Amino acid sequence: MGSFNGHAVPGFLFLLLSSWWALNVLFVYAKILRNRSASSDLNLTMRFKSTTWFPIHSRRFSKVPCESIVKFFLSSLGIALELFTDNSWILIKENGEFEETSLNNYAHSAMYGFFIFSALLECLQFWNALVLPKAGEHLALSFAFFVEGLLFYFHLHGRPVLDVRLHTLLYVVVFATSFVLVLEAWMKDSFLLLVVRVYLVMLQGTWFFQIAHSLYGANPWKDTPPNREFVAIAFSWHCLVLLFVWLVAFVLVSVKVRGCHTTPNTSTKLETFEVQKIVAHEAGDSERSSLIVDGEDTES
Repeated sequence: MGSFNGHAVPGFLFLLLSSWWALNVLFVYAKILRNRSASSDLNLTMRFKSTTWFPIHSRRFSKVPCESIVKFFLSSLGIALELFTDNSWILIKENGEFEETSLNNYAHSAMYGFFIFSALLECLQFWNALVLPKAGEHLALSFAFFVEGLLFYFHLHGRPVLDVRLHTLLYVVVFATSFVLVLEAWMKDSFLLLVVRVYLVMLQGTWFFQIAHSLYGANPWKDTPPNREFVAIAFSWHCLVLLFVWLVAFVLVSVKVRGCHTTPNTSTKLETFEVQKIVAHEAGDSERSSLIVDGEDTES
């Protein structure tokens, strides 16, 4: 991965995967909004089960785990490109020592191998060729991300400080993704965890592009203290922009499904006034407490 394409390609793949997941997350969100009753509060944990892959909503492809198959073949292609180009498959030299130029390729191939295992497990589960607890798919994908982070962690020895700092933020995101997937395995009815997982994978994709631009772009950054300090600022910008993207997406879906309402949330308003009554009562302000009646502050 020590090149622009070596970082841009996985960045593109992670962005492609997370964008596909994001579209399905928004589809699920819209479905939940449509199914909830008009008088009840929005409960995103009801009638929802997290999954590591999504089907294509088509009669022809809905009976095939297309996403898992694509992940399997793309990861296999990644291994082929890593090992069978420029004699990169040679791991041990004639003198018995490791071929240093091939170690990176084998590390990347190991990473792809775990994603192949995850995709294969999804396919076997889909076709009932393997019966495992449903959490198995989440744990397999979590382990794939964990190994990716582990390989990046030990990949930075002896690198320039700027290079290390850029990749450190990357493996932090990767480890966080692995951790969220473990939580999903045991709390599969949590819509929020699914959103966080997709957000982190999307962040991983954009940060891969940032690394490609910073280290191998037309004007590579110099390893200077100001550039090192700016890395954290750039990372925070990536996080913030993606948060706004998600916010806009959810607002658009909500407006599309429910329409644009300017009326405040009644349940939230009542809870706020209940808290006000309790605080006023505990403060000994009986007059103030008596003025807050049935969710309305009559003092004003």
